[in-house]
Amino acid sequence: MLLESGDTQQETEYPFDSAKKRMTVIYRNARTGIVEAFMKGATEVVLPLLPNSDQERDEMCSIAENVAGEGLRVLCVAHKVISAEADLLERHLVERNL
Repeated sequence: MLLESGDTQQETEYPFDSAKKRMTVIYRNARTGIVEAFMKGATEVVLPLLPNSDQERDEMCSIAENVAGEGLRVLCVAHKVISAEADLLERHLVERNL
């Protein structure tokens, strides 16, 4: 759905890195100017980057561990709208507080 209208173009991709255990893509909507970052990766890597409380993070970790304990693969997905003026070359800034 994100790309169906043709208004949204991929701006940047930080490819999966086995050391970082995550990847991020950034899209810009040409019509609205909205820039969005989408990240997916290992639970233990993504959760610390989220602006959640310790309690929320602990709850999400517990759920992820339970699902993984059932033999299922667990990935976290995060999203945020970022400033159109953001420096997209600074991966650590883009991926903070998703």
